[in-house]
Amino acid sequence: MVRSRFTSYSIMWFLSIHAPIPVAAILRRSAGFSFWYVFIFMIFGIAGQIIGKKIALKYFPPK
Repeated sequence: MVRSRFTSYSIMWFLSIHAPIPVAAILRRSAGFSFWYVFIFMIFGIAGQIIGKKIALKYFPPK
């Protein structure tokens, strides 16, 4: 939902996509998941961004 608020390919748009990656990596490592879970986290991350954008556009339409 955050990404949909920014202009495509702006600095904040880029950060809203890439900032969660280190957080997910730290959580994965601290939970003891193996390397193969990276792919699952990536799929869920991408799906979350797509679903979040659809929710944001439905409930918070652009002005």
